[in-house]
Amino acid sequence: MALLASFRRPFLSASANAVSSVGNLLLAVSIARNSTAEGFGIFSLAFSIYVITVGLCRASFTEDSLATHDASTARSAGSSAVVLVSLLCGAIAAALGFAFNLPYVIVAGIAMPGLAIYEHLRVFTANMGRAVFAVAQDAVWTATVAIAFLASLVTSVQPLVIFSVWAISGALIGILQAVHVGMKLFPSWSLCRGTARTAVAFGAQYLVGSGAAQLVIALMAVVSNASVVGGVRAAGTALAPCTLLLSSARGLIMTRLSRLQSEKNVNVRAIKYSILLPASVASLAVPIALIPSSLGFAVLGDSWLEASKAIPFIGGELIFSALTIVAFALHRVKGAGRRCLTIEAFMVPVRIAIVLTGAFYFGTRGAAAGMMAISGLGAALWWKSYFSIRRRRELGVTTRKARVVTTV
Repeated sequence: MALLASFRRPFLSASANAVSSVGNLLLAVSIARNSTAEGFGIFSLAFSIYVITVGLCRASFTEDSLATHDASTARSAGSSAVVLVSLLCGAIAAALGFAFNLPYVIVAGIAMPGLAIYEHLRVFTANMGRAVFAVAQDAVWTATVAIAFLASLVTSVQPLVIFSVWAISGALIGILQAVHVGMKLFPSWSLCRGTARTAVAFGAQYLVGSGAAQLVIALMAVVSNASVVGGVRAAGTALAPCTLLLSSARGLIMTRLSRLQSEKNVNVRAIKYSILLPASVASLAVPIALIPSSLGFAVLGDSWLEASKAIPFIGGELIFSALTIVAFALHRVKGAGRRCLTIEAFMVPVRIAIVLTGAFYFGTRGAAAGMMAISGLGAALWWKSYFSIRRRRELGVTTRKARVVTTV
């Protein structure tokens, strides 16, 4: 029974991410089937704004609640700050949408606060012992999107209507669930100085990392061609099970490490995670890399031709990312936000130079190999940084003990 209980939360957390991923996939397929290339591009822009805003709120406030294991913070100051930041981002997005006649961006901007609250609640409940509620929450949203998807198959439905159903239903579910659990929905920055400093540092770190990644993807088409971007993205689609595993593991690892009191227990558990998580990712990535071309073409169509060149390297990138997740969780538990931002800032120009050079000279394989190399370098830097933190703390303890002995 204890063994089953230990696997229950990871399973439910992975289930919540899986259900959410199905909903997003249905949304993308529905928009693609019913819109022009230009329309799908505007949709992609709106969805990117949503991802960045929600990710910023998660990195700044939600994950701080997980790292500190403080439920009251998540349901008071944390939720209020999420509403505030998402309101600001949503207002900016809506204003840009009106200024440049981008209807998808307008809808995303209006729904942004509710969507951010939805994600805040989903991540928090999935990792703090109430994962079944996160699964139910995602199931309701995905079912709503599925109805719109099925409707688009049997009748003519405007893609903007489908997107509006997705955005507004998600926002309403998030707001209603927040009211149900008693979360504060009034926007305010009611964070203490230490928490605010941590939130700003980790929020900036997220923007630096995500912003650089999106910039690299965009520049790939400039230095090479669009097929390189398509190949890399299609490879990521094929390796979606690995990405799902990593996204589920991130919050769980952070939560479990934060609950350990002694430094020794944290290090032992971190070593176990740094072995188990990459091995689990590899066990999924290797079979995907070895699937026959006939199956690949059946799933991805013509995109498989370029995706097959990138899958081995993107799989390697995800394995290195598994190592990075553990090291990042250790930094987060230690509250080393400034150090995280420094690492990400250092990686930005290196990532751009290596990936774009690979794309320019070697196409899809070169770009994917560059991404794997950057992921490996990042993993090494994150672990080197953590060991540096450990050495400094151990040196500080030793110095204090020596002072005590000298005084006595």
